[in-house]
Amino acid sequence: MPGDVAALELAGLRKSYGNHPVVQEVDLRLPRGALLTLLGPSGCGKSTLLRMIAGFVEPSAGDILINGRSILPLRPERRPTAMVFQSYALFPHMTVFDNVAFGLRLRATPRAQLGDKVRRALALVRMDPFEARFPSELSGGQQQRVALARCLVVEPEILLLDEPFGALDRHLREEMQVEMRKLQRQLGVTMVVVTHDQEEALVLSDYIAVMRAGAIEQFAEPIELYDRPANRFVASFMGVSNLIDGTLERGGETSFRFPGGAALAVASALPSGPVTLAIRPEAVRLCALDDRACRLAGTVAFTSLVGSRLSCEIKVDDAVLTALIPRHGSGPVIGERVGLAIAEEQLQLFPR
Repeated sequence: MPGDVAALELAGLRKSYGNHPVVQEVDLRLPRGALLTLLGPSGCGKSTLLRMIAGFVEPSAGDILINGRSILPLRPERRPTAMVFQSYALFPHMTVFDNVAFGLRLRATPRAQLGDKVRRALALVRMDPFEARFPSELSGGQQQRVALARCLVVEPEILLLDEPFGALDRHLREEMQVEMRKLQRQLGVTMVVVTHDQEEALVLSDYIAVMRAGAIEQFAEPIELYDRPANRFVASFMGVSNLIDGTLERGGETSFRFPGGAALAVASALPSGPVTLAIRPEAVRLCALDDRACRLAGTVAFTSLVGSRLSCEIKVDDAVLTALIPRHGSGPVIGERVGLAIAEEQLQLFPR
């Protein structure tokens, strides 16, 4: 975004409790109307980062800017943000209408405007027929929609969501992810979402920040993150199950040497020495041993059905590669020798 003012900018943001750093030197810039996912394992600092933006946690150092202006001096209720909590935090004694109207009443919105604003927000999330109900009369998905409407009605510049789908079952969670993404695009509101679910992040995001131990390991668009993870941690967290430690050797051709001695020709600028080979399961194709595309040979050790595809574990010397292949007939047989075809652009090497 050269020359543009970011909707959200984090500059050298840090948070420590005593001598224990929780968030370390976080820098990022998010364009207006984009959805950013903070992704990482439990305890990596992503919720603390979100709460610093909301104003519930005070940074130890650094700055938070929205549209080019620091919001650090502002109390949470004065910040141009709104937050959807994992528990939804609806008031049980209030109706849906009153829950959504709560923020407007705090802002002293005139009565003549309040009703229209609340009903528009409820219509956006398809909850207008339920305005007279209480939270206990709603399903989990309906409660989440009300919590979202309560935030949208105050028209925040940044909408913050902390594990918003964590309390929902898998089917409803997947449905709500798509609905959330469509609504975000429709409204053009800037969002920051915390999750530990890789698939959720890929569905929702314009940008993903993968975090570990309070730091951002990689900040990128979903496709770049999926195809070109920056290091072994990001690759593993984004679902690359084929991570094999071996040695990069340079001679007549550059090759990756498996622990048991098998060699795979690779293109890499890394120096010779210990490396980790990363290959996505869907990038491994089974072929005949005499096929010109065959780059490795192995033995089928295990197979399992994964929906419309077959997951095959192929033993290559002392290593095991997983291939996720289309299901045709009964598939390969355990103990069968097979060839492996792997596209060069699907290989990545990380130094160890």
